[in-house]
Amino acid sequence: MKVKVFRPHLDDVERLSYGKGAKKQRGTGSRMVCHRLNQSERILWDMAKKQGAGYLTVRNSGYRRTRKGSPLCNIYRQRCDALEEISIIVEKRPDVDKVLIDFSTLRVANDSTFVLAILDRVLRAKYPDLHREVTLILKEEEDILNPKNRDDGDDTKLETEADADKRQRQLQRRALLETSLANPIDWDAIRNKPIWGVKERLITVSCDRDVAKSLAMDVYKESQNFDMLEIDRLNKEHHDKMILIDADNDDDGNANADAGADVDVLNDKNDDNDDNGSLVIDWDD
Repeated sequence: MKVKVFRPHLDDVERLSYGKGAKKQRGTGSRMVCHRLNQSERILWDMAKKQGAGYLTVRNSGYRRTRKGSPLCNIYRQRCDALEEISIIVEKRPDVDKVLIDFSTLRVANDSTFVLAILDRVLRAKYPDLHREVTLILKEEEDILNPKNRDDGDDTKLETEADADKRQRQLQRRALLETSLANPIDWDAIRNKPIWGVKERLITVSCDRDVAKSLAMDVYKESQNFDMLEIDRLNKEHHDKMILIDADNDDDGNANADAGADVDVLNDKNDDNDDNGSLVIDWDD
C-alpha cells in the first residue's frame, strides 16, 4: 500500500502564481509565503514550464525585496513537488553561477540513493573537478553537523591556532546549514506539510555559466531515470518502521503502568528511542 504524502495540484500551483487561492488541495499556499509572479518573473516561469526545459533560471537568488522572498523560486518548487521531480534552479550571478539541486520535492524518507545517482552518474562521470569540490563541501557539512562521525585522532593532542580557527569557522557555518543533506529528514513534514513547510535538501554547485546550463540539463535528464516505485518502497518501509517503534513504546508504557513500577517514564521513553536516529548519508557507498 502506497504511503500518501502531501502533494499540491498543478492547477492550484498555477492559481498561486496569479495570487489566487488553491481549490483542490487546501493548505498549498500561505499568506506568509510569496508565490504571485510579476510580469518579468512570469516570462521565466513560462520558459521553465516548457516541455524538456528541466530547470528554472533566475537572476541572482530571485529575491524580490517588496515581497521579502522569491516568488519565482517558491512557485517553481511547488511545481516540482506536484510533478514529483527534483527542483533544479540556475542562479545567474555576476562572477560565477550557482546550480541548486533540491531533493526535498521527491518527498522520500531516505534520498541517499537519488543523491548518489546525481553525484556518480552526472558529477563524477561528466564534471570530475566539480564532483571533487562538491564532495568535499558535503563531507565538511556532515562533519560540522555530526561531529561524532569525524576521526579526530589523538584526543590529547593540543589544539593549534589553525585548529581553533577551523573549529570557529565550522561553528559559524552550522547556522547556515539548514538545507544540508547531512540534516535528518523530517518524515512528519514530508507526509503532512506543503513544500514551503519542508526544509530544502540541496547540492549547490558553483561554476561558469556555460557549464551551469549543461550541468542543470544533465541533472534533469538523470533525474528522469529515478524509480518512483523505489520512492514508494522506501516510504512504506520507513512508515512501517515508525509504526512498530510507536507500538513498542506503547507496550513498554502499558507494562510499566500495570506493574506500578516507580520509574521515570520519560527517561524510559527516551532510552527506547535511542535507536530511532536520523538518516545519515554515507558518501562512501
